[in-house]
Amino acid sequence: MRQSTDNFLALSLFVLFFANFIYSVIYFYNDFPNGYVWGELFIKYTDGFVRRGLTGYLLYHAANFLNVHIVWTVFISFVYILFFVKIYSFIRENVSYFFTIVLFFSPALLAFLVKDPDLFGRKDILFLALLAIIMAKASAIIISPGKQGKAWLTIALCYLVAFLIHEITLFFALLPALLVLHANKKHTPATVAAIGAVFLLSILFAVHFQGTAAMREAMFHDWQALIPDFTTQGGMRFIGKDISSHATPFPWLQNGNLRFSYIAAWLLALLPLGLLMYVYRFHTVCTDVLGRGMTWLAYGGALFPAVVLTFMINDFGRTISYSCLMFLLFALHILHIYRDRHGDLPVRPCFTQLHFANTPVLIGSLYYLLCWKLYHYVPLSMEPRIISLSF
Repeated sequence: MRQSTDNFLALSLFVLFFANFIYSVIYFYNDFPNGYVWGELFIKYTDGFVRRGLTGYLLYHAANFLNVHIVWTVFISFVYILFFVKIYSFIRENVSYFFTIVLFFSPALLAFLVKDPDLFGRKDILFLALLAIIMAKASAIIISPGKQGKAWLTIALCYLVAFLIHEITLFFALLPALLVLHANKKHTPATVAAIGAVFLLSILFAVHFQGTAAMREAMFHDWQALIPDFTTQGGMRFIGKDISSHATPFPWLQNGNLRFSYIAAWLLALLPLGLLMYVYRFHTVCTDVLGRGMTWLAYGGALFPAVVLTFMINDFGRTISYSCLMFLLFALHILHIYRDRHGDLPVRPCFTQLHFANTPVLIGSLYYLLCWKLYHYVPLSMEPRIISLSF
């Protein structure tokens, strides 16, 4: 009976997740070429160096001999699938089945990436995947610190590409940077200097290369020549504009409903993470792996992007979700390193028999349904519309 309950609930969640994923792919495909996401993807370098231009540069040159509509839809869908498969396997490898289900299917964490079709296809999945690769490579170096030349080359390339894809990478790259520092602790000053240089260059890139109105119109007409149906600029329309003048700092302070949404967004994302940290004694584990100082830096690195970006832009649901997701991946790598060193994790005695059945099934289901109802994506339009919770 217990096994059948497990299988039924897990299968139901997989079906719901997969159906939502397919719907998002179809929605994204049909939104070509005038959707917000497509316009952002079309930002390119050929009319001047500008932030976020890497994908558009590649797509523009590929458009001469490929159907970018089909090619990018297939490519980005494959990236999503590979990302989800790898993350699910990694979660399952390191924690219990109950935590695997709750963490993987939570619309406040991983499932947030496909829950709403307006979010699907953004560059977010690319820099999140690249940062996940950086953490995986750094973790592998920490576990096996032998000859890892290819791993270091991969880390360097992932950092470079991630920053070129989206300047917001800067805020979410702090936790991967801690693992990279620890992986190369024998050469800490050089590593700090290299990472610092990359971060400073990314700040310069984000601030100085915002483009101009003339560049925006030029790239818009370039794409129109290739795709006559491209009549609205979508995400491209913010090139050459002062984004901060269109955003309301701390929009969640404007009224009670938004304040409640902001608090609920944090609680829904932190609830499973807090339980995971409690059950597996994360603070003790992280201190053993990284040391006390870097452990507290990790907590600060997890909160920093959500707090800073909440002030700078309005989509606090997205920034909170990504911040908690990056901390989840970081925590799983710390647990993985500790298990490799000590053979097992220090699970609290009251949870040693925790199984995804009966009460945990009920708790997990209620949490999942609550997140699915409340955590919602609303496309950012620089009015005060936000990505937050819907009722």
